[in-house]
Amino acid sequence: MDTAQRNHTVAKLKLCKNCLYSHNNEECKSAKTCKECNMKHHTMLHNVNWKIPANGKNNFGQQASSSQQQASNHLSLDKTEILLTTTLLKIKAYDGTYVKLRALLDQGSQVNLITENAAQVLRLPRKRFAATISGVGSVSGDCRGQLNLSCKSINSEYDFEIQALIMKKLTNNLPNATFEKSNWPHLENLKLADPDFNISRPIDLLLGADVYSDIILNGVLKGSCQSPVAQQTHLGWILCGKMKTFNCHVTLVNFDELTKYWESEEIQNSEDISKGDQCELFYSETVQRAPDGKYIVKMPLRPDLKEKLGSSRPIAVSQFLQLEKRLAKNKKLSTMYKEFIREYADLGHMKLSPHITYADCYLPHHGVLKESSTTTKLRVVFNASQKTSSGHSLNSLLEKGPNLQKDIQSLILKWRTYKFAFTADIEKMYRCVWINDDQQHLQKIIWRDSPEQPLQEYKLCTVTYGTKPAPWLALRTLKQLAIDDGHKYPTAAAEVLENHFFVDDLVSGERSFETAMELQRSLIDLLKGAGMNLRKWSSNYPTLLEDLPKEQISTTNSFDFKIDETSKTLGLTWNTNSDTFHLKWPVKQSTKQLTKRLLLSEISKFYDPLGWLSPVTITAKLLFQKVWTLNMDWDDEIPQNIEKEWQKLKIELPFIRNITLKRWIGETKQDIELLGFCDASEKAYACVIYSRVTSSNEVPVITLLVSRTRVAPIAQKTTLPRLELCGALLLAKLMEKTQKALSEYNLKIQAWCDSQVVLAWLQGDTAKRDAYISN
Repeated sequence: MDTAQRNHTVAKLKLCKNCLYSHNNEECKSAKTCKECNMKHHTMLHNVNWKIPANGKNNFGQQASSSQQQASNHLSLDKTEILLTTTLLKIKAYDGTYVKLRALLDQGSQVNLITENAAQVLRLPRKRFAATISGVGSVSGDCRGQLNLSCKSINSEYDFEIQALIMKKLTNNLPNATFEKSNWPHLENLKLADPDFNISRPIDLLLGADVYSDIILNGVLKGSCQSPVAQQTHLGWILCGKMKTFNCHVTLVNFDELTKYWESEEIQNSEDISKGDQCELFYSETVQRAPDGKYIVKMPLRPDLKEKLGSSRPIAVSQFLQLEKRLAKNKKLSTMYKEFIREYADLGHMKLSPHITYADCYLPHHGVLKESSTTTKLRVVFNASQKTSSGHSLNSLLEKGPNLQKDIQSLILKWRTYKFAFTADIEKMYRCVWINDDQQHLQKIIWRDSPEQPLQEYKLCTVTYGTKPAPWLALRTLKQLAIDDGHKYPTAAAEVLENHFFVDDLVSGERSFETAMELQRSLIDLLKGAGMNLRKWSSNYPTLLEDLPKEQISTTNSFDFKIDETSKTLGLTWNTNSDTFHLKWPVKQSTKQLTKRLLLSEISKFYDPLGWLSPVTITAKLLFQKVWTLNMDWDDEIPQNIEKEWQKLKIELPFIRNITLKRWIGETKQDIELLGFCDASEKAYACVIYSRVTSSNEVPVITLLVSRTRVAPIAQKTTLPRLELCGALLLAKLMEKTQKALSEYNLKIQAWCDSQVVLAWLQGDTAKRDAYISN
């Protein structure tokens, strides 16, 4: 968005041109001015073609045309940057090893601070410490405890100890952006406290005035008027002051909401390729197929990965030693963990990789036990989000890939039309897809069977759960399999492969027994060609499973719908014996004091994708809305009257288990009626859709399909007719989505609203209505 468009947007939104808040320019109390011309407008609105009158007031009414003028955040060569004083330190971790952290020296601070991320890397015991810190690098927040730190210079044996308060974040990366070092003669051959002072990196520590006064020495070196001043300290020479910068990119200000609006308004040039398209092109160009039919893929790396990915082995070793201690205390977990690693290696999914290079990335790992699982009791999680020494993690330098996951609501709606239904899952789905040899060094782990053995490095050879693009790579490979081999099987098999999988679960069926059997056999053979095995089969017709090996059939009579690969269920279960859905709300009794944060956590645990429990969920939403109006902090205790309402609701929640809903909507004969209803009150509005089909004996069967609820806005009171109109709009959107999910059927759609006012609005001329109603 160019400068003219930004000014137009600000005027349209009636924002202050100086601080971008919602008040008039005359009411603005901000003392800040444009960094380009010092006039009373925001720097991001500055136009280089504006002329400043002699009286010093910028005339916004006479700005020149700027249709070709592009906003730029490059500093021109005559601009200067303020360099803040940074230093590298070696900090002793819990195991006696030293971790390099980057510190900012701040003479104006009365305390020493450390980030939560750095504290987790050090794993030192923390003391409880209650305090609220304000004005730290434009970030404020609550203290998360206190650490005793042993610090050491990177240039000498000088050491000191401090106490530091833990904060989530201290400041943005310093300097604002990486710049080129100039040839400053007065800095030659100096041992700098921060040799890479010119590289924009995170700040882990803030050292206050007490540390500064202890480390400072007499030596001071000055250069030209546009070069940094060097001050000698026990840590080495520190730099600060004004300096000329070259090719320096700076972020002038971050107004999140306005920036998001500008970005959403930005129209890409036609030749631009979206990230999703780039990932698709990357996959198509790099995917390979081995002689045994298995697929070999590459992770989509960001171009600056080699530059930004720091050292990760010390952190991985530190966390592995912690894992060893945990395994030593839990024999059962230890046995299962070793069996998992042994199987991983026996299948060739990980290999010894003793050669250590700077480009290697090590992933910490830990185990998660799930006793309720029928197959995988232990899941080992590989943490690709662990930050390296540079402050960047592997995941932060990988592209996620486009979302190929099918919508669970649409999938279940379509599934309910099949008389013969079945489910299954792909065994070790991610590990059926191999990572190209060129990238396996980015997935290394530390392991040994016992503390008596030396530490060993392994590389993971398949798509790894925990890496950002893993879900996309797995689903994209299913799509590729359908493209490559789908022609060998009935058309349905390829279509099902692309559209009937949710995570690694197959949720499909057919309207006749014969076609269901044919589809099942085709899917098994199609996936087998890529080294993938369908298992845990279940069906409402056991005869569909008679030809399958017993070990491939589910040992339970139910199927739990999952949110993701962690096997966390949605609270939605299909009982194969009765062919019905069962629901539950996973809220546990807690002795903790109920806070705003805890209440939201409890409410959000249940996922109701089809709105079958809308009467319950809207009650919970209204309860939280009531808390929201009190303007409480997240950890403030909930008032007793609201807590009583919540406890009353919690007592009733277990009875949800008694609710059942038929899966199959009945014999469709290709014709389905969709019946929609909407309504509203002063507190909320809602809609619901039912299906109506006529059975072979001409008896109509009516089934609840889907519903949606919304709480009424509290910031601005809305009239009841307008809320009724919102309900009608909600129904229209939901009906459109339902119609797309059932597009292969002949649909007859009817919708009802009991508001005569809304019906009159819908039938009248919208041009005569105000903006709210006509839109």
